[in-house]
Amino acid sequence: MEPIEHTHLTQEEDFIPWEAALKGFLYLENMIKRTAGWGDLRAYMLQALEPLFDRLGFQERPGEPFLDEKLRIGMLAVLCRLGHTECSETSSQLLEDWMALPNPDSENPIPTSLRSTVLCTGISRGDVTHWDFLWQRYLASNNANEKNNILSALSCSSEVWLLQRYLDMSISESSGVRRQDGYRVIVGVSKNINGRNIAWDWIRANWGALSEYYDTAISSSIGRIISAVAADFNTEFELMELEAFIEEHESELGTARRDAEVMVQGAKANVGWMASHYQTILDWLPAKKTRTQRPQRRHRRT
Repeated sequence: MEPIEHTHLTQEEDFIPWEAALKGFLYLENMIKRTAGWGDLRAYMLQALEPLFDRLGFQERPGEPFLDEKLRIGMLAVLCRLGHTECSETSSQLLEDWMALPNPDSENPIPTSLRSTVLCTGISRGDVTHWDFLWQRYLASNNANEKNNILSALSCSSEVWLLQRYLDMSISESSGVRRQDGYRVIVGVSKNINGRNIAWDWIRANWGALSEYYDTAISSSIGRIISAVAADFNTEFELMELEAFIEEHESELGTARRDAEVMVQGAKANVGWMASHYQTILDWLPAKKTRTQRPQRRHRRT
């Protein structure tokens, strides 16, 4: 894989090339975010996206092209994950604004198209007060899409104990998490860099209760869970752990057996990618970094 050319990308404005770039960024992020090279990659990605943010901003603009709106949604998802100052602070403020409303179940100041990003970012930067507020909105909502968005956002917390509690809730219908939605909790926590290892340890420690709760003979939930937690495995040690887990529980995997086999192949491919490309990208990044990072421009909220 050839690294994305920085100078060309910063001049690009069209949706299609940026859509491809954002997908490429996501894979690079998943492979490198737990390595020593993450700081350089994060700085590069922020610099590459800054001109696009300068053009599109955070808020939707009247009469703008539909593809600009789509591009903003994808751009902000990446920028907020990277900790971009305005993206993060605006998201947190929007969540605070919602919490301050007298009737939050009938009013919501967060733009519908940005709710996934805003809520995830606000919860990741917040504390138990923010988490509990959003949980109450989940319980009060009758909208399936909204409930799914909230479940995913709650898994974005940076508090280890909240993530642990949330995982325990996923196998207890009395907790308020519906049985058919429990896998969303585990998948969400596994995608959180703070929760990834917590989720993997929790799955192995609670395998008996987990496989019984979701009935591996007929449910697709276990396959989805394994696919999510192992998606970014990219070391020989992680591959060994995954293979050992599958061998130990092969007779219990049921319909998830095929998913588990696919994830082993995926992990092997990731290990190979790291061996072939990781150092090349690390050597390439410093040459593309500017001597001083551009200050992040602030756009007044409307």
